[in-house]
Amino acid sequence: MPAPAPPDPPLADDVLALRVPSGDVLDDMVEACADPEIPRWTTVPDPYTRADGAEFLDLVARDWAEGNAATFVFARHDAARLDGMVSLSFVAEGIGVVGYWTAPWARGAGLATRALQLITAWGLGPAGLGRIDLATIPGNRGSERVAQKAGYVGGELVPLAIEQRGVRRPVRLWHRTASPRTAPGDGGGRPRVT
Repeated sequence: MPAPAPPDPPLADDVLALRVPSGDVLDDMVEACADPEIPRWTTVPDPYTRADGAEFLDLVARDWAEGNAATFVFARHDAARLDGMVSLSFVAEGIGVVGYWTAPWARGAGLATRALQLITAWGLGPAGLGRIDLATIPGNRGSERVAQKAGYVGGELVPLAIEQRGVRRPVRLWHRTASPRTAPGDGGGRPRVT
């Protein structure tokens, strides 16, 4: 199943909006990924250079064009810079994998949870997925709390599941599914995200 086009209107709530990243976020990406907490808990390069950021933005454009992944930056409506990034990869028919990070200047405001809720509802709704998986590296309590607040369940430990800069690491695996049940009061028989 090819990935859908970027949502129009863009995914947003009353606090933040998601948009497809472009070159105008490169400086913010490089600054955010220089924070040691992001490479500690993700697979971004360490150190993170402008060349890494430019290469990533090229990959994002290819992924959108080829239907491999939908990557967004998220920012508060009143923010002058990005607050984080969230990406939904389309890995198999009806299955996606989501990942995210929050810039150090935006942590503690619940923004990653909001961004994850928005992309999850889109993925399990208009994007047509039946399940979205999410992996956290054991010890990353902040990311685990974000997953749980966004309704992800599980947390089972999977040994040696990812490679992080040449080292195989375990992860905790979380998931959300689209339920065939009808949400109360929707009147249209739409699947409910659970």
